Amino acid sequence: MGQKTNALGFRLGTNQNHHSIWFAKPKKYSEELQEDKKIRNCIQNYVQKNKKTLELEGLTCIEIKKRIDVIKVIIYFAFITRNIKKKEDRPEIILRRIQKFKINLDQELNCMNRETSIDIIKIAKPLGHPNILAEYIGIQLKNRVSFGKAMRGAIRLAKLGHSKGIQKVKGIIIQIKGRVAGKDRKRFEWIRDGIIPLQTARAKIDYCAYPITTFRGVIGIKIWIFIDKVDKVDKVDKVDTEDTEDKVGTEDTEDTK
Repeated sequence: MGQKTNALGFRLGTNQNHHSIWFAKPKKYSEELQEDKKIRNCIQNYVQKNKKTLELEGLTCIEIKKRIDVIKVIIYFAFITRNIKKKEDRPEIILRRIQKFKINLDQELNCMNRETSIDIIKIAKPLGHPNILAEYIGIQLKNRVSFGKAMRGAIRLAKLGHSKGIQKVKGIIIQIKGRVAGKDRKRFEWIRDGIIPLQTARAKIDYCAYPITTFRGVIGIKIWIFIDKVDKVDKVDKVDTEDTEDKVGTEDTEDTK
């Protein structure tokens, strides 16, 4: 039987970094781990409750860095909503939102000896992130769009998100499992476009597992995206060689004349 591993955990140290960075003694390791879980659950619940009034959309990642006196939390969002009319007002509104995040965290953790600092960062290419694509597929399935159409639309969005720049999508896999299309039995549907080298540790692959709840039950969505750099140097070298060959040919003909 094939053994399945997490694509992100398999590449730690090569292409992926840890989302939690701290050091603890063996006796206090479980306490620190539970504290991380509380922080993540607190932020996710706050974002879900205040979806309509929140100025930020698309929670992609939460990084936690702990020191002796400080707990630093970095929250990555995909979009800034249109509720903010003027760009000049964005810093003030985001600072207010950071203060609200901080108040909720302090109430949840009850840490007297530590200070909490929160930073909010907007990611550069949101459409190419697997969490955003999984949310898109989940919304489409809740609106009773066919799973094939939703998966093909997510592939188009992923390619469109990395269309500009050096990095481009070389391959993508989308898997959906559950009571798809209202069937009584659970089904397993998947689609692949391009090449996905899952067994090579040096390949940069983004992965996410995203469950959604529908009126028929829970449906699981998994997405793998293989991103690689485009070699522009090779194309330039080929053009230069062709030009030199043409020049050599013309010089020979002139000498013969």
